[in-house]
Amino acid sequence: MTSPDQPTGPYLKSPHAGSNSHRPRASDQPPGLTDRPPGAPARTSRCWQRILVTAVVGLIGAGAVACALVHRDKNEAIRHCQAAISKKLRAPSTAEFTDTTVSRGDSGFGTHYYDVAGTVDAQNGFGAMVRGEYTCELTQRPDGQWLVTSTRVL
Repeated sequence: MTSPDQPTGPYLKSPHAGSNSHRPRASDQPPGLTDRPPGAPARTSRCWQRILVTAVVGLIGAGAVACALVHRDKNEAIRHCQAAISKKLRAPSTAEFTDTTVSRGDSGFGTHYYDVAGTVDAQNGFGAMVRGEYTCELTQRPDGQWLVTSTRVL
């Protein structure tokens, strides 16, 4: 006997009927996508997405490393130039370098050329602070050695 509240016949629901409701059915798939099992991810598009993301991250990382190396090399060029200029001054310990600019060029064979310019304030022979402009030309060889090829204080 059944009560009037309980459904009978083909409309009777089993207690587990809703447990697989999270899986898409083939009939729910858009046309043309039924060649893979229902619920299976599109592997080829995800594969290409991963390859693309990996490539972009790799390029960004390589660019960041290259920028850091160029920045480090420019700082080294400034340091070598200012050391060479200090040797030309009467009172090198009083030198204050400002307005420094650096330009860089490449030979194509691993040698880099740098032009450094700026102003320097230092004491002269009488103890008075004087301002001068300086320029340096430097070369960084492929083995990392630095050569100061010219210096000038005006």
